[in-house]
Amino acid sequence: MSGALGEGDSDSVKRLNRAIRVRPGLDGSMNLPSFASGITVSPSPLHSAVAFRTVVEGAVAGRLSFSNLLDAMFRLEEKLQPDVKEMLIKFLSKQENMEDLIDRLTVVVPATTDEEGIETPNGERERHRYSYVACMLLSNGPIQLRRSLFLNPKHLDRLVRVLGHGKPSDPVVVRYVCRVLHSVLRDSPEDTVRAMGRRNDFIDALLSHIAVTGCPEVCLAMLSTVRCQAELKFGPSNKPVVGMMADSKLVDTLCDKLSSAAENGPLDGTASSTIENCSRVIVGIALRALVIPRYEINEDDTHANYMLKFNRDLSSLDVFTEPAPILRLLDSGLVALAAHDTRGYVLSTALTAVRYLLVTALNGQDSSLSTIRMQLMSVNTCAYEAGIRARIPKLAVVLEHARKGAVAETMWERVENPLGVVRLRILELLTVLLQHCSEATAMAMIEAEVPRILMELFGRLRLNSLLQHFVSSIVEQAFIGRFACLRRSLLIDVRLLDNVMELWEVSMMNRQDPVGNPMNYTGELLRIACGVHDFFKQDSEEAREMRNEIGEETYARFIDLCNGPVAETLNENGPLCSAAELPPRPGDTFGFEGYSGSLGGSLGGSHGSLFLKSRPTGGIVKS
Repeated sequence: MSGALGEGDSDSVKRLNRAIRVRPGLDGSMNLPSFASGITVSPSPLHSAVAFRTVVEGAVAGRLSFSNLLDAMFRLEEKLQPDVKEMLIKFLSKQENMEDLIDRLTVVVPATTDEEGIETPNGERERHRYSYVACMLLSNGPIQLRRSLFLNPKHLDRLVRVLGHGKPSDPVVVRYVCRVLHSVLRDSPEDTVRAMGRRNDFIDALLSHIAVTGCPEVCLAMLSTVRCQAELKFGPSNKPVVGMMADSKLVDTLCDKLSSAAENGPLDGTASSTIENCSRVIVGIALRALVIPRYEINEDDTHANYMLKFNRDLSSLDVFTEPAPILRLLDSGLVALAAHDTRGYVLSTALTAVRYLLVTALNGQDSSLSTIRMQLMSVNTCAYEAGIRARIPKLAVVLEHARKGAVAETMWERVENPLGVVRLRILELLTVLLQHCSEATAMAMIEAEVPRILMELFGRLRLNSLLQHFVSSIVEQAFIGRFACLRRSLLIDVRLLDNVMELWEVSMMNRQDPVGNPMNYTGELLRIACGVHDFFKQDSEEAREMRNEIGEETYARFIDLCNGPVAETLNENGPLCSAAELPPRPGDTFGFEGYSGSLGGSLGGSHGSLFLKSRPTGGIVKS
């Protein structure tokens, strides 16, 4: 298994910290003093700090082997005395012991079996005990150990050569190695990057393990650490890495790996992890590239060639300058959905990445940091938008045709062909595009019949409140936006007024029996009706023209609806009765799942958001 690799070792971080810490017993329980019911359980004498002092003294004197020392550390059940800890760290910091410690990162001892040849219950953990102890010492141990590591180029060279192309094959070991690499990148990025640069194929070797937990974090930390990715706040950038990543074609390689994983269906754990991790790295690298300043080159500059190459390399990592990689993710998702990916996992991942990049870049133009604002103001999203626009027809087909044969059971009724997560992701992207796109993209939506599809889904899936929210948001945005073509499509082609009146009538009928036949879209219908009413109330030339094309009879019935039942409903709902701005609605802020903590857990703890502006209710409130 890859991706969820080493998950049986979930308690490992608790066992060693600052060199040595109390660890769980072999039965998985913590051998800590227990104070329950007044009973104290003492640790085993063989695994106590007193016994460990003897082991350390024996290792220092040469009476015990290095393996004996690591075995004792693995089973240690008490905190060490300061003098023992100092003696241990001093011993481990010696050059020959540091080299041995690095080598032990990849050591997997043979499994312990019983008389019948079956591996013992704790055999998995025992087999990885040396690599585990070496990992915890070098990643979570005292800074003195890592200082001994990165102050000696030979040690760093040895460390960056641990990972080969597909080797080691044990994902648990790879995870341990990545954890150590991430720690030394955090403590001494310049020395570590130089060591990585001395190995020409380091990035290729690292990407061969992209499905393993920890590998994406190393890729991203090579360029810079993360403070808050959604706000484009990163640590100092390691500029030599820009050239390394461009020369190794890192982004293209990640796209190839994602496409390869997406083609081989059905998706297993390794393929799913590869898809998610490739997407995370592509997004993380692209966002870092956005805020790294380019060189301003003068004709007489002696380093002009270097600066030109750096600027070209940086552009190759910037998806807004070179959008082809991120668009490949969309294409791979569409192909996989048509072939075998019934859940739409690949396409959903790609849509999240596309939307997250666009929203974060746009929000960066309002950053609290002037350096980020200035950097983002020069970003041109035209090529990025054009790439998405070219794929709107295919996305519209996916949106219209829900999974055939799929059924969702609810307490009210059986819903056939429900929307599904991937189609909600499409709606989220369309909502974001509508707020910031050009008229060409709005026309592409019209040609793909997106307005018709939205209203049909709104009426069919009456229990899907998320769908109803997105549809009402898109319609509302269309009537306060700058695209007359979209308003015309809704009012004339889709016959929006007739649709609203019909849906309102059905909604009122079902409100009489809400338990047996619920109707969730009444509130969103109010939102649509108010948006259309406010548009006509402006009495602009466009509004008068639309009114003539709709017909006076239809228009009069709609106005009667707004001034009657709609106004009465608004009056019954306190805060909505005033002419002030509408309060925030659930879903007005879009979160970006899957991109946390590390794209906090996976791309920056707080995820960026894009707010839909609330609209004044105008004057349809009945006095």
